Parts: sequence; C-alpha cells; structure tokens
Amino acid sequence: MRNNVASDHLDLGLALLESDNIDEAIIEFNKAIDVEQDYADAYYYRGIGYSLLSDYESAIRDHTITIQLAPEHFKAYNNRGMDHKSKMDFDSAISDFNSAIIINPKYCLAITNRGIIFLEIGELDAAIRDFNEAIMIDNNNSNAYYYRGLAYKLKGNLECAIVDYNKSYRISRENNSEATIFGSNYVGMSEKISQNNYENYGNYSEQNNNKSEQLDFQKKVTNLDVLNQQEDLDTLFLELNSLIGLDRVKSEIRQLIHFVKIQDLRQKIGLGATNLSMHSVFYGSPGTGKTTVARIYGRMLRALGLLKVGHLVETDRAGLVGNYIGQTANKTDEKINQAIGGVLFIDEAYSLFKGEHAQWDYGSETIEILMKRMEDNRNNLAVIVAGYPDPMNNFLNSNEGFKSRFANNIHFDDYSIDELTQIFISFCNQNNYFLDKDAFELAKKIIEKDFVNKDKSFGNARYCRNIFEKIIRNQAFRIGETIQNPTKIQLRTITVQDVSLLLES
Repeated sequence: MRNNVASDHLDLGLALLESDNIDEAIIEFNKAIDVEQDYADAYYYRGIGYSLLSDYESAIRDHTITIQLAPEHFKAYNNRGMDHKSKMDFDSAISDFNSAIIINPKYCLAITNRGIIFLEIGELDAAIRDFNEAIMIDNNNSNAYYYRGLAYKLKGNLECAIVDYNKSYRISRENNSEATIFGSNYVGMSEKISQNNYENYGNYSEQNNNKSEQLDFQKKVTNLDVLNQQEDLDTLFLELNSLIGLDRVKSEIRQLIHFVKIQDLRQKIGLGATNLSMHSVFYGSPGTGKTTVARIYGRMLRALGLLKVGHLVETDRAGLVGNYIGQTANKTDEKINQAIGGVLFIDEAYSLFKGEHAQWDYGSETIEILMKRMEDNRNNLAVIVAGYPDPMNNFLNSNEGFKSRFANNIHFDDYSIDELTQIFISFCNQNNYFLDKDAFELAKKIIEKDFVNKDKSFGNARYCRNIFEKIIRNQAFRIGETIQNPTKIQLRTITVQDVSLLLES
C-alpha cells in the first residue's frame, strides 16, 4: 500500500518538474524517498531531474535504483541510456536501450534512441534498421524520419534523404512542433545537390502531397541563406561522430564547442567570460581528417551564432606568400577577406617561416598581416593552422605573438589498421563497389603490411583513397579485357585479381 504522504510529495515534485522548478522538484522527491525508501517512481523522477541539471552521474544512480526496485521499468532503462549517451558511453547506452526493448518490444522511443547511437558511431545500416522499425510502430515518428534521412544522406542516398526530411517536416508542421531539428531538416542537402536539380525536389516527395506542399518544400530547399541559419549543433555532432576513428578529436572538439558556447552565454547575460578565441592549431599527419573536421567546426561556430557563414577557405604558403615585393600583402588580404565570416584553414603553416636568416622570403610578412587581421576580426573569423606536430611546435615557438593567438590545440592521431580498413571499405561503399571475400582478405593484408612499414609520408585516409583508385582501375582493365557485356553485379564486384595487382606495383 503506497504511503499517502509520499504520494503527495511525488505529485508536488512532478508539478514542479513540469514548471521547470527542477531544484525544488528534487527536494520533493527526496521527501518522498525519506518517507518511503523503496518508492521506485520517486527515484525515477528524481533521476530525470538530475538529467535536466546535467548531473548525469546522479541520474544514472537513481535510474539504477529504480531498475533494482522495479526490474520491468523499461522507461528507466531508456532514460539511463540517454544519460550514458550524454557521457559519451555509447556501449552502456546501447545495452540499456536493448534492455528497454526486450521488456517492451514496441517501445518506439528506445528503438529510435538506439538508432541515434548507431548513427553517432557510424553504424549507418544498423541505424537505418532501427529507424525503419520505429516508423513501422509509429508512422508519425518525425524524429525517426529525420534521423533516417540523415543516415541516408551520410550514405550518399540523397533521394531517400529528401523524402525522409520532407516527411519529418510535414509531420512536425502538422503537430505544431517547435523542436529545433524540424524546419532544419533540409540542411546539408544544399551542399551536395546541384542547382540544376532543385526544380525536381518535389518529385521525391510522397505522391499524396498536394501542390502547395511541394511548392513550399521547393522554396525551403532553394533558400540557401535560410538553410545555412537553421543547422543545429545536434546534427553537426552526429556528423562529426559518424567519422571513422578520431576519438580524441571528437572529444576535444566537443569540449571546445561547449566551452565556446558557455563563454558566449556568460557574456550575453553579463557574467563576464574568459577571453573567447576561435583560432585553433590542428596537429597531425596528412590524411587524418583535419580539413574535414575544420569544415564541421566552422559550421558549429555558425550554428552558435559566432560566425555569420561558417564556410571554409583552404590555403597554404603558395596562396598567401608572393614572389615579389608588394605581392604578399595583397595575396594574404585577399585570402583572409574570402574567409571572413568563416574559417581560414592554412595547411603546413610552418612553411610560412623560413628562419631568421632566409633572404628574400616574404612569409614573415604574411604572419604579421595574419596576426593583425586575426585580432581585428576575432568576432567573425576563425583561423586554423595545421601540420605535423614537431614542425608546428617549432613554427609557433618562433613567434610568441602568433602563438598566443591560438588558444585551442586539437591533436589528430594516425589511423589504426582497423580504422584504415574501415575507411577503405567506406570508399568502396560510397562508390557502389563491393569486395568479394578473398578480395577483402587480401586488401586487409596489404593495408596491414603498408601500415607496419609506414614512414612520415604515409597518407592515412589519402593512402586508402589511392589504393581504392588503383584497385578500381585494375577492375576496369580486367572487365574491359575479358567481359563483353558485363552485368551490374560484375561492374560492382572487386575480385582478388584486382587487388593482387597492387602487390606488383
């Protein structure tokens, strides 16, 4: 028999929780637990309160107690899974979502949440399976449509992505949803689909869409300025986490973005803030994803309102330094002007400095101009300098004024053998090729051999692209020489013969 006093405290706590008085709600849940120490719902809702306060350790503790008191409490498993997700403990999160689904196989929320985790860790096929299942259970699950669309986008299936984004938007609009992910569900498509195809977007929507809905959809897709303003951080973190490997980078970027976000909020409400700097150093070997991450970083800063556009301008010494007197200032200013509102990414930045005794070198002029423009445009420009760790350190230490302008250091580790294999397979998948079993085994052995024997020039992901391109050239030659009318399967299949030619080169 439930104690009435405990129930009253729980009801009051729920009312306070709904009105966003979280601290007071937790006090009431504490009182309910004091009266009745095995009150599972009081622990459950107190855990929700702690989650809302971002105290995930306390939330996990309370949801664990809930599960101990009520082993069939599938919602507690789901919420604990979300808390683990917030702590970046994806394995524990998936385990909790699995438990919730075992208890309640039709629990659409847990299925969708598990799909989002798979999406974050780059398991796109598993993610799509979960979103398919969630949609079968609830055809009005706008979240599932939205994230399935994102998964299709990351797989390069833009037609399916457009249909899902459109469906998510219409459901959200019909339900008057204010969720930030809706209305922003066309973001990303603008970057990948050519202007010539905009007029065909309506054809991808469902047949029962009326004319006005299709016109509204088309208008939203073509309005790139609006699209660029709508991209949200959650989507961008999903895109970042879908990249293969880069665990340390993902963690450091997440910490950096949250720091920048909080400092900006503190400034806006008059609390003061540590001096904000968006300028960064990316340490790493070639092909470790520095440029890709820099693009996402710029879009994240735009989503926070700290950059107006968030685009990336990539350059190097040749794009900044002139050969004659008077050229360098113009070249450097022109490149910086192109980057205003976004990110200026300078690869192998240490090549700007040739040493104190170098004659007729204008790299130092570029550095002086950069330092001034970085300060003058600190509120609407992020400069990223990138390159090998040791030369970058030597370069930055050579000019203390330049070094002091870079508050953020991100380290890109070389990929492991397993990660290189995944990257190679992703090139195959993205380009609609697949390897038969023997071809896969041989390709993996070649990657392992090259990894063990690598030197400083090893290209990481670029290496994977190079061997992929060599293999498909070998495949094309084999088919052209031996098959007159190849089938679709033959055109897609990479055999051990195609891969073995790598051993001869």
